[in-house]
Amino acid sequence: MSEQEKKNSVLDKRSSRRTFIKNSGLTVGGVVLGGALGSLLVNKETSTTTETHQHNATVSSANPNEALMFLTLEQYNVVEAAAERIFPEDELGPGAKSLGVAMFIDHQLASPWGLSAKEYMTGPFKVGTATQGYQGRQKNAEIFMMGLTALENYTKSNYENARFNELTAEQQDAILMDFENISGENKVLITGITSNQFFNMLKNLTLEGLYSDPMYGGNKGMGGWKLKNYPGHQMSFKAVMEKEEFIVYEPQSLSSMH
Repeated sequence: MSEQEKKNSVLDKRSSRRTFIKNSGLTVGGVVLGGALGSLLVNKETSTTTETHQHNATVSSANPNEALMFLTLEQYNVVEAAAERIFPEDELGPGAKSLGVAMFIDHQLASPWGLSAKEYMTGPFKVGTATQGYQGRQKNAEIFMMGLTALENYTKSNYENARFNELTAEQQDAILMDFENISGENKVLITGITSNQFFNMLKNLTLEGLYSDPMYGGNKGMGGWKLKNYPGHQMSFKAVMEKEEFIVYEPQSLSSMH
């Protein structure tokens, strides 16, 4: 092999490695890349789990700001308050706040899901039908941040420049119901997306954060699983499969099995 061929081979390897790092969502410029109200309030006895998009290390820091990967602390506080209104703490058990849902959402936004890495994102971009869903160029994290910015601006314009997390529960519910837009009045206008699209994304991420494995950042202490009597990840049920009585298992996370 000639000297020029050796140089070209080295350059090709470097280029491939750079492309891999860029596409795998590690870092770009030092920023980590890669989650009585009608349908607003989630019923703790009937809600179900949904797909988790990205594996992240368990959050152990007592200070959220030390573990955030995408949101600012101020944005995190808004997301935490909104998720808590979708799944509030009550006599049945903990809510989204104590279960760490906002941290799960932060990590998802920084993951390949936030970059829409598994979705077709090449044009042409046309308005889709009602059954097709979103057909635009914005990635999941961009859509979420557009909606979050609109949520903060809408709050400030209606409540004397207050932040969403500073409002009463009733005021927060009223804003989220405007975003959910059940009545079809379109009280909140967001360029490029609908307020309902953002609300549904927030609601789905909240559910995922409640019931995903704790290693993704949410479901702290496996509290979401305990609400559903879900055993988590057990090595085997072979020993009890033929028993007549109901067997109660303490839930186990993936991290506990290493």
